[in-house]
Amino acid sequence: MADETLDAIDRIYDFLDKGVDTANRVFGRGERLEQRLKADQQTRRAKREGKPEIIDAKATVKKAAPSTTAVVRKVHFYIMEATDPKSGDTIFVVTDGKNARTECSTREFANQILSALAKGVP
Repeated sequence: MADETLDAIDRIYDFLDKGVDTANRVFGRGERLEQRLKADQQTRRAKREGKPEIIDAKATVKKAAPSTTAVVRKVHFYIMEATDPKSGDTIFVVTDGKNARTECSTREFANQILSALAKGVP
């Protein structure tokens, strides 16, 4: 029976302690806030009034980060010899192997077009 009585008394005191702690938190908010503000002001004042820190710094050259570059495929033109189906003469075709194509009657003219295309393409 003594144990039950002691347990009941402990529960009552625990309940009262919780109530007092809650009341302190509610009513003591303003005081705690003022204490925090004063501490913050003192810290800021100390930082302003303190001697400046001397930092020993050395200039360093930063290495450039590897840049991402796009790969541009260069269009390759070349000259093909062909026979004109209508006349049967030899013609020189400057082409990239796809849709671009021009027909020339002489090899020299085809070379001129090929060099002009090579200069204009990156």
